[in-house]
Amino acid sequence: MKLVTPLYYKKFKCIGGACRDNCCRGQWLVGLDDETAEKYRRMPGKLGEKLRAALISEDGEVYLKRPDGACPLLDADGLCEVVKEAGPGALGVVCDQFPRFSEYFGDRKESGIGLACEEAARIVLGASPDEARLIEAPLQEDSYEDDEYDAEWDGRVSRVRKVFDVMLEAADREGGFNGLFQTLAAQLLAAADLQMAANKNDFKAFDAKLQALEQDRGEGVRRELAGRLRPLRTNAAASRNGAILELFSHLESIGPEWDDCLKKMRSYYGTEPRVSHFPQMAEAFETAHGDLAPAFARYARYLLFRYFDGAVYDHDLLGKSKMTALFCLTLEMMVMAEPEGCLMDAVHLFSRQVEYDEENMEQIAEDLTFERCARTDGLICALTHYTMQIG
Repeated sequence: MKLVTPLYYKKFKCIGGACRDNCCRGQWLVGLDDETAEKYRRMPGKLGEKLRAALISEDGEVYLKRPDGACPLLDADGLCEVVKEAGPGALGVVCDQFPRFSEYFGDRKESGIGLACEEAARIVLGASPDEARLIEAPLQEDSYEDDEYDAEWDGRVSRVRKVFDVMLEAADREGGFNGLFQTLAAQLLAAADLQMAANKNDFKAFDAKLQALEQDRGEGVRRELAGRLRPLRTNAAASRNGAILELFSHLESIGPEWDDCLKKMRSYYGTEPRVSHFPQMAEAFETAHGDLAPAFARYARYLLFRYFDGAVYDHDLLGKSKMTALFCLTLEMMVMAEPEGCLMDAVHLFSRQVEYDEENMEQIAEDLTFERCARTDGLICALTHYTMQIG
């Protein structure tokens, strides 16, 4: 086995009580594995009594009950009583691993840190272009056995992800939103082309397109994109923004903070001049806040690493690229609507609301296939400030 991680992965250390909104707060249920649940049921002393009082069963799973949105084992200093009294080894798998995540692909394990943790978000968004690169190390684990795993297709998907990351790193080093969003748009065009070949099982064509993409690092698809964009007079940005907000409004809410965020964005994007002149306003925002572009680039590279290789199993290359584009555009909308807000807070909230809710992620995947606001051409237009379909 080999372990693949971003270079920044090892920088993460829990900041404990200094965390403002940690995994022990925020309306989450903390799931317990069977071994830990049984350990807590047998634990002696006052800690054991408190643990047993906090355990609840729901749909065959065991959780720690969280009154008022906070874990009952969280003390006044924001620290875990289980760790303080019984040591880190007494934690369940979820508590021990968060915010780390791992996925298995044959003889490869990929691990990273998720943005629902504010310290992880600080590390990811503040990393240098080099620190966002992926590294490999040997791992003493058995290969992952899965009948649905296709090593040959995995190789193709990994090659696509690698060249996409090369493109994003180049845009990151160049700086500015224009290059980054143009790169995301070009990747959408390339992914749509590759997806079409894959859907037809035409892997000769797929491999030829992929080889060309690798050889020129996406320059050809950028030129193709520039030649196909057609600016039109009709402004579809307002309806597109409204549709995107509706898409996220239909998700299960994690609580009032997310509800307030959506309410504020509906008000912001439903008033003039943002309805009539949104593309121009977005372009002005990107020019004025170019210092945020590197963090957006890190965000895009995080999404690419965490989700793109999921296409090894669902064969949806295009859906993964659309998700990266949609999430980046939504994050920009969140930041524009909250001038006094913080990009880090927006990323943290969005990750908790969407990424860390399995049902919400499944709904997003479905919407990326069927919702008009998530069409490839519409996302390309949104990224490049064109208002209608590409020609």
